[in-house]
Amino acid sequence: MALPNTKLFLDEKSGAEIYTLKPEEGFEKFISSIHDIIGKTCGNAYYLFDSLSELAVDSFSESMIENFFVLTCPRLLKMKCLGYFVITRNYNLYHATLLVAGTTQLILDIYRRGGKDYIQPVKVDGRYSPEMFMLHERKGDDFIPVTDSIIVSDVSLSGP
Repeated sequence: MALPNTKLFLDEKSGAEIYTLKPEEGFEKFISSIHDIIGKTCGNAYYLFDSLSELAVDSFSESMIENFFVLTCPRLLKMKCLGYFVITRNYNLYHATLLVAGTTQLILDIYRRGGKDYIQPVKVDGRYSPEMFMLHERKGDDFIPVTDSIIVSDVSLSGP
């Protein structure tokens, strides 16, 4: 789900259906449009949302972003869908991100350092592995746990 004038994660060539929303029309219409789109799927869909951090600054208040999560995440879960939301660290008020963190099932810090991509799970509900919360480096289509403490420190200190 895209906002006007933003760079998309995917394009039409990817096979993804892209919905461009208009937050300037107001929160009620915005959230209703999203819920209508979610309701039209038969489940097992994946939704990639543009940056909620930008949305909070450009169109809505921090509390509306909280409301968006409280209203949308249970609907996605009920429909057996997966939602991917971008929130920039230290960009929004603490109380807004606190509710988001409490509502979501998965939080990942994503890093790019030295031309390499890394992820570090921060919250993972309903899953467990001994290496789960370690920093992972992307190698092709895989993410491999990083065991070199110098690399872990360098990447972690660079900030997501």
